Amino acid sequence: EGGRETSSRRYVVPALPAGFDLSYATACAQLSGFAYSMNGSRVDHAALRARLAGVGMELVDAIEVEEHFAYVARRGNDVFLAFRGSCNGKNVLTDLDYHACPASLASFAGQSGLELPAG
Repeated sequence: EGGRETSSRRYVVPALPAGFDLSYATACAQLSGFAYSMNGSRVDHAALRARLAGVGMELVDAIEVEEHFAYVARRGNDVFLAFRGSCNGKNVLTDLDYHACPASLASFAGQSGLELPAG
Protein backbone atom coordinates (compact mmCIF):
# COMPACT_ATOMS: atom_id res chain seq x y z
CA GLU A 1 0.00 0.00 0.00
CA GLY A 2 1.93 3.00 -1.31
CA GLY A 3 1.52 6.45 0.06
CA ARG A 4 3.32 9.62 0.90
CA GLU A 5 3.73 11.25 4.25
CA THR A 6 2.69 14.85 4.58
CA SER A 7 2.97 16.70 7.86
CA SER A 8 0.38 14.64 9.74
CA ARG A 9 -1.53 12.94 6.91
CA ARG A 10 -0.92 9.91 4.80
CA TYR A 11 -2.60 9.49 1.46
CA VAL A 12 -2.57 6.68 -1.05
CA VAL A 13 -2.02 7.49 -4.70
CA PRO A 14 -4.08 4.98 -6.69
CA ALA A 15 -2.63 3.32 -9.76
CA LEU A 16 -3.71 4.98 -12.98
CA PRO A 17 -5.88 2.89 -15.33
CA ALA A 18 -4.18 1.21 -18.27
CA GLY A 19 -3.88 3.61 -21.19
CA PHE A 20 -4.28 6.70 -19.01
CA ASP A 21 -1.92 9.43 -20.18
CA LEU A 22 -1.20 11.93 -17.42
CA SER A 23 0.33 14.47 -19.84
CA TYR A 24 -2.87 14.53 -21.93
CA ALA A 25 -5.04 14.74 -18.82
CA THR A 26 -2.97 17.66 -17.56
CA ALA A 27 -3.16 19.39 -20.95
CA CYS A 28 -6.94 18.97 -21.05
CA ALA A 29 -7.28 20.41 -17.54
CA GLN A 30 -5.17 23.43 -18.54
CA LEU A 31 -7.18 23.92 -21.73
CA SER A 32 -10.43 23.87 -19.75
CA GLY A 33 -9.12 26.65 -17.55
CA PHE A 34 -7.84 28.62 -20.52
CA ALA A 35 -11.39 28.66 -21.95
CA TYR A 36 -12.17 31.25 -19.25
CA SER A 37 -9.67 33.81 -20.64
CA MET A 38 -12.09 36.69 -20.47
CA ASN A 39 -12.11 40.45 -20.80
CA GLY A 40 -15.38 41.38 -19.15
CA SER A 41 -18.08 39.27 -20.80
CA ARG A 42 -16.06 38.60 -23.97
CA VAL A 43 -13.34 36.07 -24.69
CA ASP A 44 -9.87 37.64 -24.64
CA HIS A 45 -8.31 35.95 -27.67
CA ALA A 46 -4.92 37.60 -27.14
CA ALA A 47 -4.77 36.28 -23.56
CA LEU A 48 -5.90 32.85 -24.75
CA ARG A 49 -3.15 32.77 -27.40
CA ALA A 50 -0.56 33.84 -24.83
CA ARG A 51 -1.65 31.19 -22.32
CA LEU A 52 -1.55 28.51 -25.00
CA ALA A 53 1.89 29.63 -26.17
CA GLY A 54 3.07 29.40 -22.58
CA VAL A 55 2.44 25.63 -22.63
CA GLY A 56 3.73 25.07 -26.17
CA MET A 57 0.37 25.17 -27.95
CA GLU A 58 -1.22 27.36 -30.59
CA LEU A 59 -4.79 28.50 -31.16
CA VAL A 60 -6.17 26.98 -34.37
CA ASP A 61 -9.71 28.38 -34.24
CA ALA A 62 -12.29 29.68 -31.80
CA ILE A 63 -16.07 29.47 -31.94
CA GLU A 64 -18.19 31.95 -30.04
CA VAL A 65 -21.99 31.90 -30.38
CA GLU A 66 -23.94 34.00 -27.90
CA GLU A 67 -22.73 32.83 -24.47
CA HIS A 68 -21.20 29.60 -25.79
CA PHE A 69 -17.48 29.26 -26.47
CA ALA A 70 -15.16 26.53 -27.70
CA TYR A 71 -11.74 26.49 -29.28
CA VAL A 72 -9.33 24.19 -31.07
CA ALA A 73 -5.67 24.17 -30.03
CA ARG A 74 -2.69 22.27 -31.39
CA ARG A 75 0.57 20.99 -29.92
CA GLY A 76 2.63 19.37 -32.66
CA ASN A 77 0.44 16.64 -34.17
CA ASP A 78 -1.98 16.66 -31.21
CA VAL A 79 -5.24 18.57 -31.65
CA PHE A 80 -7.49 19.47 -28.71
CA LEU A 81 -11.07 20.78 -28.56
CA ALA A 82 -12.00 22.67 -25.40
CA PHE A 83 -15.38 24.03 -24.31
CA ARG A 84 -16.09 26.66 -21.71
CA GLY A 85 -18.52 25.50 -19.05
CA SER A 86 -20.72 27.61 -16.80
CA CYS A 87 -19.71 31.22 -17.14
CA ASN A 88 -22.90 33.13 -16.38
CA GLY A 89 -26.21 32.86 -14.57
CA LYS A 90 -28.00 31.33 -17.55
CA ASN A 91 -25.37 28.55 -17.76
CA VAL A 92 -25.71 27.83 -14.04
CA LEU A 93 -29.49 27.51 -14.35
CA THR A 94 -28.99 25.01 -17.18
CA ASP A 95 -26.52 23.06 -15.01
CA LEU A 96 -29.02 22.94 -12.14
CA ASP A 97 -31.75 21.58 -14.44
CA TYR A 98 -30.06 18.17 -14.56
CA HIS A 99 -31.88 14.87 -14.26
CA ALA A 100 -29.67 11.85 -13.67
CA CYS A 101 -30.29 8.76 -15.77
CA PRO A 102 -29.96 5.73 -13.45
CA ALA A 103 -28.86 3.41 -16.30
CA SER A 104 -26.13 5.84 -17.42
CA LEU A 105 -24.88 6.30 -13.86
CA ALA A 106 -24.80 2.52 -13.30
CA SER A 107 -22.88 2.04 -16.55
CA PHE A 108 -20.39 4.74 -15.57
CA ALA A 109 -19.91 3.21 -12.13
CA GLY A 110 -19.32 -0.23 -13.63
CA GLN A 111 -16.82 1.00 -16.23
CA SER A 112 -14.93 3.30 -13.88
CA GLY A 113 -14.94 1.03 -10.84
CA LEU A 114 -16.25 3.92 -8.74
CA GLU A 115 -18.93 3.41 -6.16
CA LEU A 116 -21.51 6.14 -6.56
CA PRO A 117 -23.85 7.16 -3.73
CA ALA A 118 -27.53 6.31 -4.10
CA GLY A 119 -29.77 9.10 -5.37
